[in-house]
Amino acid sequence: ELFYHKYSNLVFKVLNGTQDELEKDLASYKVDFIIGLKGNYKKSDNFIEKKIATLGYSLISKDNNFDLKNIPLILPTSNTYSRNKANQFFEENGISPKIFLELNENNSIIDCVKKGMGIGFVPTVVANNVKNLNSYALPSKYEDDLYIAYDNKLLAKTAKEFINMIIEKK
Repeated sequence: ELFYHKYSNLVFKVLNGTQDELEKDLASYKVDFIIGLKGNYKKSDNFIEKKIATLGYSLISKDNNFDLKNIPLILPTSNTYSRNKANQFFEENGISPKIFLELNENNSIIDCVKKGMGIGFVPTVVANNVKNLNSYALPSKYEDDLYIAYDNKLLAKTAKEFINMIIEKK
């Protein structure tokens, strides 16, 4: 039986945040679990983290031109993990990026790229689901593993079932 049929009256609230914010929310029990990049979630022995996916990154453009030295870039906001990954890519490839916009949401980056405002930087899974844009996947050395982390002792039964469903789908 599908999870949502079994628990049709249950509502999950999804929050976004930086890696640090999510870790603090988990450690202070403001959230039941987080999905994020591997971090130090071990507040106690009850905390469990399991790998659920690998996250790659891509550049997206309205046309086939990926001239990163001359075309304006639309990047994630500073001090986010994905921005740090973009900065790492540029630095290691000797590129001084021409940053035009910094946005904190992938959909906003995509919308700006569709309007021809520049080249965007988004997770590959996002880039692969966008029509009418060209994408260039960064080499695998820029990939990261995604984990789900939670406190196994204090988690409600339904939340555990939901987490198990996510883990099994990987």
